[in-house]
This record gives sequence, C-alpha cells and structure tokens, in this order.
Amino acid sequence: MADNYQEKKTMRDYAIFLVQFGAGVILFFMHGYDKMGAAWDYVFNGAEWGFVGMLSGFGVPLAGFFAVVVAIVESIVAIMFAVGIFSRIAAVLLSINMGVAVIYHLSSGQGSFELAAVYLLIFLFVAISGPGQLALNVGFKKKPQA
Repeated sequence: MADNYQEKKTMRDYAIFLVQFGAGVILFFMHGYDKMGAAWDYVFNGAEWGFVGMLSGFGVPLAGFFAVVVAIVESIVAIMFAVGIFSRIAAVLLSINMGVAVIYHLSSGQGSFELAAVYLLIFLFVAISGPGQLALNVGFKKKPQA
C-alpha cells in the first residue's frame, strides 16, 4: 500500500503544491525580482544598494556578499521551490533567509515580522515533510530495481 501512495497523487499533494507554488511565486515577484535586479546593478555596475547598508547596519559581516546571496535565494531559489526542483534544499535555504528576516524585524522594530514568519512556517513544513508528488524533482528519484 505504501508503494501505491507514492505513485498516486492525493489531495494532500495538490494542497502542498498549491501552497508551495503560491509561496515561491509570490516571494519571487514581491521580493526576489527587484532584489535580483538591484544585486545585478550592485555587482556589475557598482551601483549603490540600500539593502547592503541595511544589512551592514544590522551587523551582518560581508554585507555586500550576503545581500547578493539573499537576492539569489529570494529569486532563483524561490522559483526552484515553487516548481519543486530540489524542494527540500530550497526550503532549507529559504527557511534560513526568513529566519533572519524574522529576527531582523523583531529586533529592529522596522516593519512587521508576520509575513516573514508565515513564509518561514511554509518553508519549514516543506523542508520537514517533503514537497509531495507534484514537485518536479519527484521524477528525478531513482526507482527501486525489482
């Protein structure tokens, strides 16, 4: 019966996909897309980037490097999470990112921590439970030899 579950898509799989896809796409368009553009200008054109200053002010070492990492996580990794490519790895990276965002919002008093906390819970859920049968990386798994 366990093998049957792995091949049969359930309502749970559709629900996980809906939340996973929605969270990844919304994160990409609301945060990642603009950050990636700013990171590109910062790295390749030497443009000023306020996010680097914010991270530096928060005490983050190598603020420029980590700002670029955050841009990559909130854009490329968010899309990977949305479609289910390396979902658990993407979820762990996004969880770390959102964990830091929650800490920042709570300690600085700037903005609300609620959205980052909701993202954090979604990413932790997928990191722990897995992406379900609709994720693209499900097809990458080796089938047991009979």
